[in-house]
Formats: sequence, C-alpha cells, structure tokens
Amino acid sequence: PATLEITAAGEAALRRELIDVSLGRTPADTLLRLDRLLDTHSGLWRPDVDLAIWRGRVAFVGPRGSYPGTAGQTIDRPGLSAVPGLGEVHKHIESSHVTPEYEAALVLPRGNTWTCEASHEFSNVVPARTLDFWLAARRAGSPLKIFPLPGSAVPPTAWEHGAHLDGDDQSRFLAESLMVAGLDEVMDWPAVRDAANPAHPRLWSMIEATWQARAVVEGHAAGIRDLPNINAFSASGIASDHEAWTAQEAFDKLQAGLFVEIRIHTGAEIIAGLLERGLRDWSQVALATDDRPAADVLDGGATDRNVRMAIEAGLPVETAVQLATINPARHMRLTPWVGSVAPGRFADLVLLSDADRFRIAEVWADGRQVSEGERYIGPLPRIDWP
Repeated sequence: PATLEITAAGEAALRRELIDVSLGRTPADTLLRLDRLLDTHSGLWRPDVDLAIWRGRVAFVGPRGSYPGTAGQTIDRPGLSAVPGLGEVHKHIESSHVTPEYEAALVLPRGNTWTCEASHEFSNVVPARTLDFWLAARRAGSPLKIFPLPGSAVPPTAWEHGAHLDGDDQSRFLAESLMVAGLDEVMDWPAVRDAANPAHPRLWSMIEATWQARAVVEGHAAGIRDLPNINAFSASGIASDHEAWTAQEAFDKLQAGLFVEIRIHTGAEIIAGLLERGLRDWSQVALATDDRPAADVLDGGATDRNVRMAIEAGLPVETAVQLATINPARHMRLTPWVGSVAPGRFADLVLLSDADRFRIAEVWADGRQVSEGERYIGPLPRIDWP
C-alpha cells in the first residue's frame, strides 16, 4: 500500500526500500511503459520511458528496457503523453462546498493530484480542528494530497471577533504534520505594515512561527499596485501574491521578487502581457485556482482548465505544465514529493490523448489509475463527519 501522510520516520523507511527497488534488488509493484513523458525539471519530453513504481512512489525512470529489476505487473499506455499530476498552489476547497474526500473525486479526473489548501474559512469556524479536517481524507485513503496552510486571517482584522490564531497555534500546526506547507494568504497589509494596528503583533507572531519552521508565508496583495507598497510587501518576507489583475501589476510584483500566482479571471491577459514584455524565466509564476465552486469544475475543469488557458494565451505546452507542477512545488518546498515524475516522488501522472490541447485520457495517483476520462474510479473513503 502507498504511504499516505508524510512523516519523517515514514520517509526514512520508505526511501531505504526505494533504493533497493531502483537498483533492481527488490521487485517493483508496477512497470509502466510510456510513449513519452514530460520532464518538468528540464522542460523536455523523454521518449519511450519505463517507470517503476513501488508503494505509490516512483522508484526508477529511464529509457525503455533500462530498468534493472522486475515488476509484479507491466502496463503499457501507447499513444498517450504523460505529465506529472497537477498541483493547486492556492485553493480554497471550502469554496467547492464539498468535503475533502469528495473534492478528490471532483478534481482528480481533471488532473489535480495535490492541493495547497488555503484554510481561511474553516480556520475561522473551527480553528482547533483545522488539520484534523484537511488531513482526514488522506489518512482514510484518499489519493488527493492536501497540504494545509492554516489561516492567517483569524480573525480577518483586529476589529472582528470570534476565532483566534496566533504564533503559538501556528507553531503547533507546523510541528504536528509535515503536510503543513506554511501560512495562508496574509491579507491584512495595514496590520503588517503599521505597528500601531492592533493586529500587528498577532500577525507577525504567525509569520515568525512560520519562518521558524522554514515554511512559506503566502500573500494576498489585493489593490497593492504602487511600487513603494509592492516593494514593502516583498520586503516584509511575504512570498507571493495571487491578486494581480493586469499584466503590468503582475510584472511589477514579479520584478519585486514575489511569486506570482495567476488566476483564471484575467489569466490570458496577464500571460500575453508577460510574453509581450519578454519574460524568459517563468519559474516564479504558477497557475492558481483560488475559489471555484464544484459546478464550475464540472463545467469547465480544475487546474487543467488553467493549463489550457495558458496554452491558448501563447505559452508552450511544456511551460504551461511547469506552471501547474514543478513551479508551485518549488515555491511551496514540496519537490521531494510532487511536481515531477522522478524517483522518490508520488507516482502521480496525467495521461493525455492530445498534449497540445491538454485533453486528459486518464489520471494516476499513488501509482494507480484513478480516472477514466472524466470519471473517477479511485477509492472514496467513508468519513463520519460530526
């Protein structure tokens, strides 16, 4: 069985086993043969690939016939192009209005195999149970990897009352699970910027606690378009923004060192504008979902919709895929597990019948097929929510 929740001890044990599988000393579970595979580290397609899988992870990737061991089963997928499972760098599953196990059934057939959950609303309602809620489905066997980011806006401003999270809570969250990727969108810029703001100490205690664990402080720089405030926002150590609405705003924030997460609303305009400005290095850019109700996913897709938008806006397929795989994984410091099809990572793949149009034929997660077209065929754990 695949290892589900990431722990230090579990990783140490599993990766010792992966060494033996990579060297052919232990048989792989599955040998998957692919016509071609996109290597997101180089942006190049690898033809005629053998992929050895062990306990839901990749053990070996190489040319056809190069794997030195044996496997319990060999599966061929002729005529399809493979890319890594897509990731959502900033997503409120809360706005899907379904619980996480059904979110998995919703987005996995659209290629999403991992999500950085921006836990804003739930953290404001049941803050002490934030991690319990977001990790329950994975712990019960769901193939979707959810990396929670506890909410920074709890409460949203100093003049609202109810739930409360501070640096002590954030330290506890980060110590509880390696799945916690950081601090969700710091959006109260006046409180960060101005020491006289009553929320200033609370927010900075959460930022400091996140840095103490070498995790990521996500940002929300809505309406911040003048260069002094963009520079100050970046200088604060907040790492990203998903609120740019124009190409010029995105370009200014990119040049200030912020990781720019592009949403669907004006995404085509932003990408076209960045291309016009001559952007050569897209490694500081990702595609973000943010909020998307389940009905919209069923109608138009999840991150696969964003990838198609990026291709139609002028990006090469390879770069568009990087914006939804390796780029967000690097930013969130999750590359040991997701973002590429490489040894040690989860064996998550999207198999495309038409790469140029990003048409999905099937999706694999944890080394097993979980969709046929847009139909989910993976496990759906039963969780008795309170």
